[in-house]
Amino acid sequence: MTQETVTLSITMESLVKAISSLSLEDKQKLWELLESEIAKGEETQLESPPKKIVNHNPDYQPTGEILTIEEIRSRYPREWVLIADTESDEDWNVIRGEVLVHSPARDEIDKGLKQFKHITSIAIEYTGLFPENSELLPQKIVNYNPDYQPTGEILTIEEIRSRYLREWALIADTESDDEWNVIRGEVLVHSPARYFVYKSLADFKHIKSIAIEYTGPLPEDYGVLL
Repeated sequence: MTQETVTLSITMESLVKAISSLSLEDKQKLWELLESEIAKGEETQLESPPKKIVNHNPDYQPTGEILTIEEIRSRYPREWVLIADTESDEDWNVIRGEVLVHSPARDEIDKGLKQFKHITSIAIEYTGLFPENSELLPQKIVNYNPDYQPTGEILTIEEIRSRYLREWALIADTESDDEWNVIRGEVLVHSPARYFVYKSLADFKHIKSIAIEYTGPLPEDYGVLL
């Protein structure tokens, strides 16, 4: 028996109406599917060279189990984790390391940072999607770039997220809180492809404090590296 393939042509207006009628759960599933397809498309478009594997903690002596980042995300789903990375790529993305602290509460991770400040390279990852209603406690406002002279427009983080929706942004932050969360700054580079933003880091290595932000919701299999 032969199989037939039927191709349907649907107008964007009809597609938007159909999506609007979906339940919240189905919309979330559709969003995750689209994010996955977009990521695959970016990988196809970008012919980036293999990243060099680096150990940013050459003197670190693990006291527990070393896990890959995939194992960490699987073992501690929807938790914040503090990782002493024993293997990373050249952009500081964790490949494997030792989990020092894990908790659903971000505050517990921040407390753990003080205990492990002697470790050269440490990463914070969240292993799930960020809830829309997540809120940060008020923080002290700091300028980590007191000598930086902007050459363009200074935007708040909300303006950056609105102007460059679903893009990666490289920001020279002129105002942050005391946990390095950007409040406002100058966008140096922006692109839907993360590779281009990381590649441009070398052009701005003279800037003391610089941040990379993604202005859309992260797929569930993404982590955040601080």
